[in-house]
Amino acid sequence: MFYKSKSSSILSVNDPDPVNMINRHSISPFLIICDHAGKFIPEKLNNLGLEPNDLERHIAFDIGIKGVGKKLAKKLNATLILQNYSRLVIDCNRNPNHENLIIEISDKTVIKGNLDLSDEEKNHVFHQFTIPIMLVLNRILNVDKMRRFQPV
Repeated sequence: MFYKSKSSSILSVNDPDPVNMINRHSISPFLIICDHAGKFIPEKLNNLGLEPNDLERHIAFDIGIKGVGKKLAKKLNATLILQNYSRLVIDCNRNPNHENLIIEISDKTVIKGNLDLSDEEKNHVFHQFTIPIMLVLNRILNVDKMRRFQPV
């Protein structure tokens, strides 16, 4: 597995950014977050040892949520934040110490690339994929004080 070096990026130049923001400058009181929208797996992680059809299953992402989020954001003129990477890489809505932050088995499917990761490797993945979405959310929620968001 690639995770080893703390100084090395898991992402290559061919991989998308961890977070995609749509309608960034909206003044809508709504903010839509789809943290399981993406199914990308970084090139360097070799699909985590999974078959391509596994990456189309619900174990990899919330099927359809990206399209729903886009339609809703358009209808509400809201900012939409999408996590681009599969929850099989990391479940970015979990606490960094959560036992299922990086899962080894999902719906009876062994995620070979996630087996036996050290705490250091898990921390490295957390910083590469979860910190970016946290920074985007922090900026929107704390810097854009002119906006009033409606939690739902």
